[in-house]
Amino acid sequence: ATGPHAMDKSWHRTMALYMATRAVQCGYNFAKLHGYWHFWGSDWAHGDALLFILSSAQVMYAYVMRPETLPPSYYKFIVRQGPIDEVILQAVRDNNRNRAINLPQVMDYVQRSGGAEAVKTVQRHLTSETPSIIPCRALHPYTRFCSLHTLNAFKGTSREIFPVYLSLVLVPAIVLRFRTFAKGPADVLIKSLLSAVRSTTFLAVFCSGYQAVVCVQREFLQHFNLRDHKLWYYFAGVISSLSILIERKSRRSELALYAFPRAMDSLYMILYDHQLAFRVPQGEMLLFCSAMASVMYCYENESECLSPLVAKLLDRFLPRKSRNHLALKLAVPPPPPVSDAEDSDSRVRFADSPSISSSGDDADDETDGAVGLQPSDRNKSVLSLSGGYQIAP
Repeated sequence: ATGPHAMDKSWHRTMALYMATRAVQCGYNFAKLHGYWHFWGSDWAHGDALLFILSSAQVMYAYVMRPETLPPSYYKFIVRQGPIDEVILQAVRDNNRNRAINLPQVMDYVQRSGGAEAVKTVQRHLTSETPSIIPCRALHPYTRFCSLHTLNAFKGTSREIFPVYLSLVLVPAIVLRFRTFAKGPADVLIKSLLSAVRSTTFLAVFCSGYQAVVCVQREFLQHFNLRDHKLWYYFAGVISSLSILIERKSRRSELALYAFPRAMDSLYMILYDHQLAFRVPQGEMLLFCSAMASVMYCYENESECLSPLVAKLLDRFLPRKSRNHLALKLAVPPPPPVSDAEDSDSRVRFADSPSISSSGDDADDETDGAVGLQPSDRNKSVLSLSGGYQIAP
């Protein structure tokens, strides 16, 4: 687990977070498997969806209010998929922190994106550099209809992400399961296409739903003349994350485990800024080492607690000790049932047998580990790991 020392330091945190997530998953599965987990909600059928909802809500809150707690590449991906410009996002942050917004920059963006009509509409709400809320029209100056803005967000996300999902589904289906693809290429292509469409719909609904909730929130606050608040963006993340129910059940846990480490990292950094958490020297490496140790323990001794994805990945590179144990179990046939009379009779014969004598040449028979077999017979018996005994020529 000390291998990451050879990698670029920027990767340490990412690897530690994702490995820690897998370790937590193993621990949770181990506790449930052995009956140690009895907390409220442990038997929920949609626990994976709940984890994704809470994690995504934290990530979307950080996207709007605390982007510095997200990795730059991760933040840029969210900005690229969403239709809100960075200028407006920064104005929303400043406004929620009671700071003066950069009004000329905001109006310049509105002018470039929506023209004179949009500028007039936005100016009616932004009469000062400390407004109660950034108006909805500033978010989408190109149109005055929130529904059209939501539809455009759905279309834009679908257009961007569909090729990505199609390649992620189709390439493994061809490369890793080529025999299945060769037998029925049409079936594989259709299943891959439907899977990519389903995953694209999930992400498109997530992005467009978030924009829709934010627009409804602004209309509500402006109607009652209320100020904006940062917790609204966490609430919008909760509502939009319900789109996870569109995805296949088998993929929900993986999506949740993808968002969970980023959410925990963001939350930790926010707590640290508020002096509610502390830093540990070389904490990333300590976390990675302990998490890797937990995962490898489960891999060797409690493989059913591992995620199938992680188990298959490790199987490609590492020999599993339990495979040999399983092979030995399959190779040795179970003993036939013995009655009480036969059992007592065999004990008498076993006690009188000269082959277990500890004197002379017979002492070597005991050390060979095959009591009751003659040396010539012992050499003929060869244990086969393929599932039975073979007789040597």
